[in-house]
Amino acid sequence: METRRSAATILPVIAILMMFGFLPHVNAAPSNTAQQQCLAATGNNAKCTHIDPGSACVTNGFLAAEVNTPSDLSLVGVYTFAVGGCPINNSVSNTNMILFPLGTSFNSVKVDDTMNIYTEGDGCFFSDVGFTTICLDGVPASVTTLTSTEVAITWGPTAEHLMITQDITVSGTTAPSSAISMSMSVSNGDVKSHSISTRYMLDLFVGDYDGTWIRQFSGGTPGAILGYETDFNPPPASFTAYQMGECPGPVLPIPTCSAPPGGTFGTTGPSLYGSISSPPGVTVPTRFVYGFWGTLDSSVFAYTANPSHEIGSPVTNVDTSEDSALAYYFGDPIIGPGGSSTVSNGAYSNSLTAIVTTGAPEFPLGMTIVLGVAMLGVILVRSRVTGSGISVQPN
Repeated sequence: METRRSAATILPVIAILMMFGFLPHVNAAPSNTAQQQCLAATGNNAKCTHIDPGSACVTNGFLAAEVNTPSDLSLVGVYTFAVGGCPINNSVSNTNMILFPLGTSFNSVKVDDTMNIYTEGDGCFFSDVGFTTICLDGVPASVTTLTSTEVAITWGPTAEHLMITQDITVSGTTAPSSAISMSMSVSNGDVKSHSISTRYMLDLFVGDYDGTWIRQFSGGTPGAILGYETDFNPPPASFTAYQMGECPGPVLPIPTCSAPPGGTFGTTGPSLYGSISSPPGVTVPTRFVYGFWGTLDSSVFAYTANPSHEIGSPVTNVDTSEDSALAYYFGDPIIGPGGSSTVSNGAYSNSLTAIVTTGAPEFPLGMTIVLGVAMLGVILVRSRVTGSGISVQPN
């Protein structure tokens, strides 16, 4: 005789599986609780109105990523990262946040030959001179992968017969080996070639510092700590990696910051490493900007940095003039008919020295950013472009 389990029996089991990362956490419906908390703390509607927990959350138990899926109907593809498991507490008081609560980080894909820019989230509300902004909310989309540790969304075909895929994966079985990888891939189903560029805009919120600082590295040697808006166009060969972290004050004049033992950079909250050009063989972004979130957020792709703008904060803060973000630019590969544009990366743990001296494994196809936590990882980027116009290689 078959025994039917009751909901009271099954639901606790499902909750346990989600807790330990065996099932993806899918929020059933949006809630405005996080929005209300954000507005109460900041009074800034632009920073808070897009916080929307109606999304999918993936985790390995040590790191988590939350992404708006097509079932949410709007702001599809926007994302956030945090330390810990699912669900992510999308609150500005959550000191485990890596990026600002869901809604303020987004990606854009620019098609130079047709003057179209496909974008997510806040990018939908702005445009670049001479280009047409096409919100990905209006392009057919589907979740192509959803597991406990990976969520991928594919949009298309676009007007150019392109397929755009965003893939976010959380990897690692221990805290030291954990990382979050984010990839964007573009495949060309058209009968002609297209020139593609991609931008990631990451709204930093390491711990609860909206004004997260970054420290440059050349190999394993630490360098300058940045608190002013800085445009590396292109990044110099000596700038191989960077560290992100807080710099607890008092620090006067802003944004002066120094590292231990005399300073406080990276001494509280999670600390992350990102790669520009290390290890050997990775793709160097054509441009890297440590910039002000407010103006980066209101630009869909093109951006003019202001080197006198102070964006590193000496205190925990939310949406003041010290509000930092990162923009990665990759382009412009020409993708032939049937070809695809791919940049892959990997994350390493233990120490920066190990990362600088070790090669990167292959991650899923795409243009990728990977973040690790607390001395856990760096961004390592390797590129490949297939299809006529760059190289002849079947997909």
